[in-house]
Amino acid sequence: MFIQIKEFSATRVMASTLGVLVGVFGMEHGLFEILQGNTPPTEAPLGLEIDTLGFGYIIDAIGPNHELWPGASEPAFTIVPSFLITGILAVFVGFLVLIWSLFFVEKKHGARILFFLCIVLFLVGGGSPPITNGLIATFMATRINKSLLWWRTQVSARKRRIIASLWPYSMIICVLISLLGVEIAIFGFPFSNFLNINQMTVLLLTIGNFTTLIIIATVVTAFLFDTEQLGKSRLDYRKS
Repeated sequence: MFIQIKEFSATRVMASTLGVLVGVFGMEHGLFEILQGNTPPTEAPLGLEIDTLGFGYIIDAIGPNHELWPGASEPAFTIVPSFLITGILAVFVGFLVLIWSLFFVEKKHGARILFFLCIVLFLVGGGSPPITNGLIATFMATRINKSLLWWRTQVSARKRRIIASLWPYSMIICVLISLLGVEIAIFGFPFSNFLNINQMTVLLLTIGNFTTLIIIATVVTAFLFDTEQLGKSRLDYRKS
């Protein structure tokens, strides 16, 4: 008899956590965009053209008057020709992503709606997290309470136990490194005190790539954690 993981699911926790981070980061982008007022985008970050994609605008969420260190930059994309309006929309949609991720992501159409909200957030100045973390969160949402047979057949019991035991630590590192990257992008602290702008750019790119690797690793540990929990549930069921 197949026993679903209902009381606790690492897959569910990860989908919600990544979704919450997407929502928070989107709202943070929106707040900085609001500070730039009801003005149209005129310059693009990182030497790009403002209409690089052929539609919409490549913008800096953090305007020159609100930089907390000389290289502060949060590139984003928006289809709205006003920093104020795009910022308000980013805050609103980011909040919806946060609430949906916390309370509704495991529902029947939870993953589809999360995906839709992430795309909308990206289009209204929410930055890159809705595309990167958002897509992974959506994928995790599709696997909540789904069969984990593939992991049981492809990974030995000993390896499953070892990798599964790493999940809580991997999840913590995933959250902390994500927050660190945003903290450095906004405040530059403490690295901007002794690194130049080019070095800071390399640092932020390195942290971004490392964050992606950690998230992927955490996906694996979450699946194997739930696989182990499922095995224990079946064993307890048989004993009863």
